[in-house]
Amino acid sequence: MTTLPLATAAFALYPETSVFDFDIQPLNLTPPFYVTLEAQNDTPGFRAAALAQALQHDMNPLHGCYGTNPFSMHPRTKETDAPLPACSPAPPLPQLPFDDNFTLIEHINPTGNVMMLVIKYEGELRLLKVFQQFDRYTVGKRKLLRFDTEKAAYEQLLHRGVCDIGIVPRCYGWVELKSEHMPMIEKQLHTDWDWDRNGLPKGLLLEYFADAVPVSISNVTIFLAEKAMMALCQIHAAFIKHNDIARRNCLLLPDGRVIWVDFDTCLFPDLGVRRVDFWEELRIAWQFFYTCLLPNQRIGYHDPLVP
Repeated sequence: MTTLPLATAAFALYPETSVFDFDIQPLNLTPPFYVTLEAQNDTPGFRAAALAQALQHDMNPLHGCYGTNPFSMHPRTKETDAPLPACSPAPPLPQLPFDDNFTLIEHINPTGNVMMLVIKYEGELRLLKVFQQFDRYTVGKRKLLRFDTEKAAYEQLLHRGVCDIGIVPRCYGWVELKSEHMPMIEKQLHTDWDWDRNGLPKGLLLEYFADAVPVSISNVTIFLAEKAMMALCQIHAAFIKHNDIARRNCLLLPDGRVIWVDFDTCLFPDLGVRRVDFWEELRIAWQFFYTCLLPNQRIGYHDPLVP
């Protein structure tokens, strides 16, 4: 691998080359072992005092215990950037038949702005993520449909083999609900869906993880954080910026796998994302794990500001 200075290597090679493959790796990419051992020597009194400080000041006094974020950039660095290579087009996601070949099991996102329905589709449990036709978000001056964004993301993730390595759900295709489905959907939601005015919803049929749980201070580890960072690098290699680093979007499976989910607000190069923006998302993710979750786990502090 290259022996260029880190700043040069980072912006010349990332995201095409994972930071875990850099030679030399970013300093403190993975905190050294002696830092991770410090928590084993904490006394109950020390942890209680640190927790009391965190509760009083809304900030964990141990937030810097894993060292300096290796992805921090000088403000001037953010203004300069190297161009990204052209992103090859991906085959379109297939539309799937959606008549009477499914059974609704449950709605697992009752308070969210997107329906997450566990269904049995052709004999297999799947997750159907349903979007209303008016559900948009803003990028610059453009208003984009969340459905279109996540559909395009999975087209790239499938095309570039990211779904095959098990760090994001597999997407089987998309469906369009019909008017006869709406009474059942409305009964499940306990609400009326004005589909006459807003159009019939569309959905993505995704792999379902029955025993997945969001990452939290109760299950995060140094090794989980490293796997999540490596997985994010592989998503970036498909030229997709996740754009929503949060506990609810990083799932832990019983077999130890880490899964990144929810790409409905992600960004692509054709939406203006730059090379330094991928690097900035690594900074946010590193801070999420090593400045927030892991230090909070050390003293049992549930930070209300951590998304």
